[in-house]
Amino acid sequence: MLVLRRLLVTVCVLLLGTSIASGQSDGSGKKDSVGRELSSDELEEYKKDFIDFDLNADGHIDAQEIRIAFKNDIHPRELYQFFFDVDQDDSGTVTMEEYIDYAITVEG
Repeated sequence: MLVLRRLLVTVCVLLLGTSIASGQSDGSGKKDSVGRELSSDELEEYKKDFIDFDLNADGHIDAQEIRIAFKNDIHPRELYQFFFDVDQDDSGTVTMEEYIDYAITVEG
């Protein structure tokens, strides 16, 4: 049930730009879309979400892992757009850093 909740929260963050957490700053220097430094709780939430998607624990999220996580209930256009927006090095996969950077930008 917790994994399902995290997936739903992640969908909100990635597709709708919804804020998911608040707390104390972790000193990472990462800032959200309005220049506010991320809290340690927010950063840990993003890391946990990434780990939940990284099914084979190789440090990268690929399209198949996203399809499995969403039980194939994701439109190919949305999947393509996600990778287009997030995969900064055009490797075909998303690293934790890329994921967190993207999640920060869509947080509102």
